[in-house]
Amino acid sequence: KAAVAREVEELREQVVEARAEARKERDTHEEEDVAHVLEMNHVLEEHRQELRDAEALFALERTELQSALVGVQADKAAVLQVLEGTRIKLGATEARFASTA
Repeated sequence: KAAVAREVEELREQVVEARAEARKERDTHEEEDVAHVLEMNHVLEEHRQELRDAEALFALERTELQSALVGVQADKAAVLQVLEGTRIKLGATEARFASTA
């Protein structure tokens, strides 16, 4: 009877040790998972910052291009005015030559 009680006690100790080992292993995996999630959050935040920087750069470049477009449109209007003036002068010159011919 004492041998059976000893064997039962040893089995109980083994169960307690196995449970403790399983808890320890689970805790280790949870810590690793938490560390991995924190690392991925950091990487994600870095990518978000890079995206914000790229968006800001894009906005700046778009503003510069819009400003350049306004300048080109103003230049085009000025050139068209000069061409219109030249066309009018050319028409007057042709009319003068036609009347003298």
